[in-house]
Amino acid sequence: AIAFSNHSTTAASVTNAAFIDGKAALNVATNNVTKVADKAALLAAVSAYPVSSDGDRFVEDVTGINDGYPILAREVQIHENVKDYACGRRVCLDCNKILTKASEEKHTYREEATAPDGYVDGVITATCTACGAMETKAGTASVHRPTVKDGAYEIATVDHLKWYQQNLEAGRLNGRESLVLVEDIDCKNETLVPIGSAERPFGGKLDGALHTISNYTINASADGGLFGKLTMGASITKLMLSGVTVEAEGAAGALFGTVATGAIAKIEWVAVANSTVTSRTSAAGAIGGTTNTASEIALSQCVASKATVSGKYAGGLIGNGNATSMKNCYVDATVEGTTSDGSLAYYVSGFHQENCGYVRNAATNRTDGRQISKDGFASGEAAYLINAYSNQRIFGCENGVVGFGNPTYRVCYGEEAVYTSLLLSDTGDLEVYTDGKTVAIVVKRESGPRLTDGAIKLTAGGKTVEVKLGDLTLTRRVTLNGKTVTVADESALYILSLGDVSAYEIGSLKGSAVRYQ
Repeated sequence: AIAFSNHSTTAASVTNAAFIDGKAALNVATNNVTKVADKAALLAAVSAYPVSSDGDRFVEDVTGINDGYPILAREVQIHENVKDYACGRRVCLDCNKILTKASEEKHTYREEATAPDGYVDGVITATCTACGAMETKAGTASVHRPTVKDGAYEIATVDHLKWYQQNLEAGRLNGRESLVLVEDIDCKNETLVPIGSAERPFGGKLDGALHTISNYTINASADGGLFGKLTMGASITKLMLSGVTVEAEGAAGALFGTVATGAIAKIEWVAVANSTVTSRTSAAGAIGGTTNTASEIALSQCVASKATVSGKYAGGLIGNGNATSMKNCYVDATVEGTTSDGSLAYYVSGFHQENCGYVRNAATNRTDGRQISKDGFASGEAAYLINAYSNQRIFGCENGVVGFGNPTYRVCYGEEAVYTSLLLSDTGDLEVYTDGKTVAIVVKRESGPRLTDGAIKLTAGGKTVEVKLGDLTLTRRVTLNGKTVTVADESALYILSLGDVSAYEIGSLKGSAVRYQ
């Protein structure tokens, strides 16, 4: 941001400013503050500003003292001791600045190829025979390099994760890439190096596509997590992490260690389960460790289940949560802060939550949002609340763990509420089966529309449960007593995880349930 304040204020304002990345300002008034697309647009915007009282103004950086961004007229340098090369490059011998534009230079290059080194791709280095200018381009790829589809690297194996981390650290990548998971990845207790370091942070996009990365260990001498450091523009969505162990000297989280100073990052639909996160000297959270000065991180639809978090500063989801915004997030974690801690996050200022909740597992200093019971969380209440608030059906709950799967619904028996996972599938006359845990309703149809109107009424334990068909999602298979039932397109299979059912009623069709053997 151009300007940032931890608190709302009317005493500060910004007038006549332009920027390329990020937000205009936070909690600061603005006047004629514009977001532009590139350096050229930036120059056009600031060149129009009034000349100062001493005659100064913004001009083009023709000599590269500000990496091509606009400079003040008084900063324009005059270079007298220059050298011209045969390739057209002109260099100031006093300050080593290149005075010509790339479009004016005609280099003759000599190329050298470097073979791949393990996970790191090979590279071709081109050196100008006149001035020595160097350029690099992609060479022979490592055998571990993932395929690219629609502009995103398809991550399917732990080797793909290692490839990305090592090529980012080697400078083959810039950290702004798009990644998409195409498979669940079981790391089988391998120790991974965090993706993104202080020198080369990650500011790209990771689409987990509702997949899970599980069973990895991080032991970092700096900030630790699947990602070590996130920077401006980082976005991670629809990812589940399970069975993770992170220990770090710096900030620690199952997903990330820290967010760079001044950066803005977004995390949504991320679940962490059965994981242990420890920071030896800094902040720790089940999802992330800490935000830094003037950084902003937004978490929405995020959850941690059965997590243990410990550090100097500790929080259920974020360790040090200053300048953190949480929306629709829930956590069941044991939190142990040696200095300070919080159920959702420990923070001093700038923390905001909306529709968030926690299971209080310790006498934490900060308790924000609603408190729910451990039994309620384990039954699926947190998963239901997240789904209902977001108006999406993504999270389910099984054995106390919230993750991607059959979405959790709230079923009412009078004033009582039960949270249960419901699933709808495709298969073909009315048959109802149960294995004591799951109910499968098979509606055989030769043609015509699916049964999306009306409701299913099921009698279980002497109580009748009514579930609207339009609220459910279709799939094509169910497993009962270890046997998988797959159905055809023209039929419909409705599945309800509710236990033994003795009778059913769908519209005018009634009958008794058959126990599936």
